[in-house]
Amino acid sequence: MRLRKTLFWVHLGCGVTVGLVVLMMSVTGLLLTYERQILDWADHASYPQLRPEAGGKSLALAVQAAGSVLPANGSMNVVVFAAPERAVSVRSGRNPPVLVDPYTGRLLGNGASGLREFFATVTRMHRWFAVGDDQRGVARAITGASNLVFGFLVLSGLYLWLPRIWRKRQFLARLRFARSYPGRQARDYNWHHVLGIWAAVPLLLVISTATVFSYGWANQLVYQAFGEEPPQRRGGPPAPAQAPGTDTSRIDALFAEAAGRVPGWRTISFTVPAADAAALAFRVDRGNGAQPHRQITVSLDRSDGQPLATEVFGDATPGRQARVMIRWLHTGELGGPAGQTLAGLACIAAILLVWTGLCMAWRRLVQPVLRRLRARPIRRAKDAA
Repeated sequence: MRLRKTLFWVHLGCGVTVGLVVLMMSVTGLLLTYERQILDWADHASYPQLRPEAGGKSLALAVQAAGSVLPANGSMNVVVFAAPERAVSVRSGRNPPVLVDPYTGRLLGNGASGLREFFATVTRMHRWFAVGDDQRGVARAITGASNLVFGFLVLSGLYLWLPRIWRKRQFLARLRFARSYPGRQARDYNWHHVLGIWAAVPLLLVISTATVFSYGWANQLVYQAFGEEPPQRRGGPPAPAQAPGTDTSRIDALFAEAAGRVPGWRTISFTVPAADAAALAFRVDRGNGAQPHRQITVSLDRSDGQPLATEVFGDATPGRQARVMIRWLHTGELGGPAGQTLAGLACIAAILLVWTGLCMAWRRLVQPVLRRLRARPIRRAKDAA
């Protein structure tokens, strides 16, 4: 019992300390749940329905049109959708993408630029409170440490969840919501226990994957778990910048060759090559953009279209595969809409866990002090009388 009491107070103190930071990360994480689908829908809704032409799509025409409005000092990345009514997206560096009608070369604007900036701001808030570069290191340290403490709260909460008396009725009371509650204290207590046990596994997945992003030692553990050496960060002076590619010759023929090699593709992306480039690599995606096991990279010889290399996710080392999948496991996108929904529900559970936990802490720690402070003038008045 002494262990349980000690663990309870440590759990309570840690929860009060990091509660607001965890609440911020949970709310922003919830807002980002369906970011991919929302942006995709908004981009498509931002331009009128395209009418496929008899000649088909001309990527060369689309790239040339986008190049007329994009900065000339960055490489152009092109995304082509399998759906014939979708525009081609061309992006240069971190600039907003330009949408182009691939049948006529007509510029269709920047798509959902307002929504894209909103989600970018939410992401910055989620990671480092959206502070400036000079304060980002401190903010990252706070969110990273708070995430670790939240992991401790989930694990310690699993122990504290166990009833003191092991009876079926006691377990069921902590596994399901009650139909009614005698007061807010009982409601918060029940919600905290029910949400804590049902959300424990998805929350631990979210927390553990976030730890890999926050700490170098956690990133190294991923590779070391598979007996691999973590890749070394690139050091030394930066490589000389190469001139951005603008050569659109044979792009359409090479694209058709790459698309024909992967049936059922949804999107194909590539970087416009320079004139002296010997090969052109196409990333062919049969998933939602966040499922690396459904992506294939096809490299073709620019002179004759012959395949030079085909890379699949399984070609990477197990450690590298795990590290890449962790990125999309954190958001749930690895599992498609179902995984995203589960991650979103975990965020909702975290929000309610913080709220109910802070409410119970307020009643336990603050309200007794306030009652004593309010009682002092009354006692003094009685004594004076």
